[in-house]
Amino acid sequence: MKKLLVMTFVVLQFSTVAVFPQRSITRVGFGKLSDYVNDYPKRRNGQQLLVSDVPVVEKVTYEKPYKMYVFKPDPNGDVGNMFFTSAAIAKSLRQNVNSRAVLMTVTCVLVEFTGEQDVYRSPFATKIEGINMDGEIVWTVTGPPPSKLKMQQ
Repeated sequence: MKKLLVMTFVVLQFSTVAVFPQRSITRVGFGKLSDYVNDYPKRRNGQQLLVSDVPVVEKVTYEKPYKMYVFKPDPNGDVGNMFFTSAAIAKSLRQNVNSRAVLMTVTCVLVEFTGEQDVYRSPFATKIEGINMDGEIVWTVTGPPPSKLKMQQ
Protein backbone atom coordinates (compact mmCIF):
# COMPACT_ATOMS: atom_id res chain seq x y z
CA MET A 1 0.00 0.00 0.00
CA LYS A 2 2.80 2.41 0.92
CA LYS A 3 4.64 1.56 -2.28
CA LEU A 4 1.55 2.33 -4.35
CA LEU A 5 1.06 5.64 -2.57
CA VAL A 6 4.70 6.65 -3.16
CA MET A 7 4.53 5.67 -6.84
CA THR A 8 1.32 7.68 -7.28
CA PHE A 9 2.97 10.71 -5.68
CA VAL A 10 6.02 10.43 -7.98
CA VAL A 11 3.82 10.17 -11.10
CA LEU A 12 1.76 13.18 -10.01
CA GLN A 13 4.90 15.17 -9.35
CA PHE A 14 6.25 14.52 -12.86
CA SER A 15 2.93 15.37 -14.50
CA THR A 16 2.75 18.65 -12.52
CA VAL A 17 6.19 19.64 -13.79
CA ALA A 18 5.04 19.03 -17.36
CA VAL A 19 1.89 21.13 -16.90
CA PHE A 20 3.60 24.01 -15.05
CA PRO A 21 7.06 24.39 -16.57
CA GLN A 22 9.65 26.37 -14.66
CA ARG A 23 10.53 29.67 -16.29
CA SER A 24 14.11 30.76 -16.37
CA ILE A 25 15.15 34.31 -15.61
CA THR A 26 17.06 36.09 -18.35
CA ARG A 27 19.93 38.30 -17.13
CA VAL A 28 20.36 41.64 -18.89
CA GLY A 29 22.59 44.63 -18.10
CA PHE A 30 20.75 47.95 -17.88
CA GLY A 31 22.77 49.37 -20.77
CA LYS A 32 21.33 46.69 -23.09
CA LEU A 33 17.81 46.57 -21.62
CA SER A 34 16.11 48.88 -24.12
CA ASP A 35 17.47 47.00 -27.15
CA TYR A 36 16.55 43.69 -25.51
CA VAL A 37 12.96 44.71 -24.71
CA ASN A 38 12.46 46.44 -28.07
CA ASP A 39 13.42 43.27 -30.00
CA TYR A 40 9.68 42.69 -30.11
CA PRO A 41 9.36 39.44 -32.11
CA LYS A 42 11.77 37.61 -29.80
CA ARG A 43 10.14 38.67 -26.50
CA ARG A 44 6.98 37.45 -24.79
CA ASN A 45 4.62 38.97 -22.26
CA GLY A 46 5.44 37.63 -18.81
CA GLN A 47 9.09 36.92 -19.65
CA GLN A 48 11.15 37.27 -16.47
CA LEU A 49 14.28 39.42 -16.43
CA LEU A 50 16.99 40.16 -13.89
CA VAL A 51 18.40 43.58 -14.78
CA SER A 52 21.78 44.48 -13.28
CA ASP A 53 23.65 47.79 -12.98
CA VAL A 54 20.48 49.90 -12.86
CA PRO A 55 21.19 53.50 -11.74
CA VAL A 56 19.45 54.48 -8.51
CA VAL A 57 16.33 56.49 -9.28
CA GLU A 58 15.60 59.94 -7.93
CA LYS A 59 11.83 59.75 -8.04
CA VAL A 60 8.86 57.46 -8.59
CA THR A 61 5.72 58.87 -10.22
CA TYR A 62 2.14 57.69 -10.57
CA GLU A 63 0.86 57.18 -14.13
CA LYS A 64 -2.87 57.74 -13.83
CA PRO A 65 -3.84 56.33 -17.27
CA TYR A 66 -2.24 52.98 -16.40
CA LYS A 67 -3.02 53.09 -12.66
CA MET A 68 0.61 52.12 -11.99
CA TYR A 69 3.78 53.71 -10.74
CA VAL A 70 6.81 54.26 -12.94
CA PHE A 71 10.49 55.05 -12.38
CA LYS A 72 13.05 56.05 -14.98
CA PRO A 73 16.67 55.24 -14.14
CA ASP A 74 17.71 56.98 -17.39
CA PRO A 75 15.83 60.29 -17.81
CA ASN A 76 16.71 60.25 -21.53
CA GLY A 77 15.65 56.63 -22.02
CA ASP A 78 12.60 55.16 -23.70
CA VAL A 79 9.81 52.80 -22.64
CA GLY A 80 12.19 49.86 -22.98
CA ASN A 81 14.30 50.94 -20.02
CA MET A 82 11.75 52.51 -17.71
CA PHE A 83 10.07 50.35 -15.10
CA PHE A 84 6.41 50.18 -14.17
CA THR A 85 5.67 48.84 -10.70
CA SER A 86 3.12 48.38 -7.91
CA ALA A 87 2.16 50.82 -5.16
CA ALA A 88 3.93 48.60 -2.60
CA ILE A 89 7.28 48.83 -4.38
CA ALA A 90 6.84 52.53 -5.16
CA LYS A 91 6.28 53.35 -1.48
CA SER A 92 9.27 51.29 -0.31
CA LEU A 93 11.49 52.56 -3.12
CA ARG A 94 10.77 56.18 -2.20
CA GLN A 95 11.98 55.47 1.33
CA ASN A 96 15.28 54.08 0.01
CA VAL A 97 16.08 56.67 -2.68
CA ASN A 98 18.61 58.56 -0.55
CA SER A 99 20.31 55.49 0.89
CA ARG A 100 23.86 54.18 0.52
CA ALA A 101 22.96 52.29 -2.65
CA VAL A 102 24.76 53.32 -5.85
CA LEU A 103 23.15 50.75 -8.16
CA MET A 104 20.08 48.54 -8.20
CA THR A 105 19.29 45.06 -9.42
CA VAL A 106 15.70 44.76 -10.64
CA THR A 107 13.71 41.55 -11.08
CA CYS A 108 10.85 42.18 -13.49
CA VAL A 109 8.43 40.75 -16.04
CA LEU A 110 7.63 42.15 -19.46
CA VAL A 111 4.17 43.67 -19.89
CA GLU A 112 2.57 44.88 -23.10
CA PHE A 113 0.75 48.14 -23.75
CA THR A 114 -1.52 48.32 -26.78
CA GLY A 115 -3.14 51.35 -28.36
CA GLU A 116 -4.84 52.26 -31.59
CA GLN A 117 -1.56 53.06 -33.34
CA ASP A 118 1.18 51.22 -31.48
CA VAL A 119 2.15 48.29 -29.29
CA TYR A 120 5.16 48.21 -26.98
CA ARG A 121 6.57 46.29 -24.05
CA SER A 122 8.06 47.57 -20.85
CA PRO A 123 9.46 45.92 -17.70
CA PHE A 124 7.29 45.70 -14.56
CA ALA A 125 9.45 45.52 -11.40
CA THR A 126 8.56 42.92 -8.75
CA LYS A 127 11.77 43.03 -6.68
CA ILE A 128 14.52 45.64 -6.34
CA GLU A 129 17.80 45.36 -4.48
CA GLY A 130 19.96 48.36 -3.60
CA ILE A 131 23.68 47.68 -4.04
CA ASN A 132 26.39 49.74 -2.28
CA MET A 133 29.90 50.58 -3.51
CA ASP A 134 31.24 47.31 -2.05
CA GLY A 135 28.74 45.26 -4.08
CA GLU A 136 26.68 44.38 -1.00
CA ILE A 137 22.90 44.43 -0.91
CA VAL A 138 21.86 47.21 1.50
CA TRP A 139 18.08 47.01 1.01
CA THR A 140 15.47 44.93 -0.77
CA VAL A 141 11.89 45.82 -1.72
CA THR A 142 9.36 43.38 -3.14
CA GLY A 143 5.85 43.65 -4.47
CA PRO A 144 3.17 41.80 -6.35
CA PRO A 145 3.36 40.90 -10.04
CA PRO A 146 1.25 42.89 -12.51
CA SER A 147 -2.46 42.12 -12.46
CA LYS A 148 -2.42 41.78 -16.26
CA LEU A 149 0.34 41.20 -18.81
CA LYS A 150 -1.46 43.13 -21.57
CA MET A 151 -2.91 46.60 -20.99
CA GLN A 152 -4.72 49.20 -23.06
CA GLN A 153 -3.13 52.63 -23.50
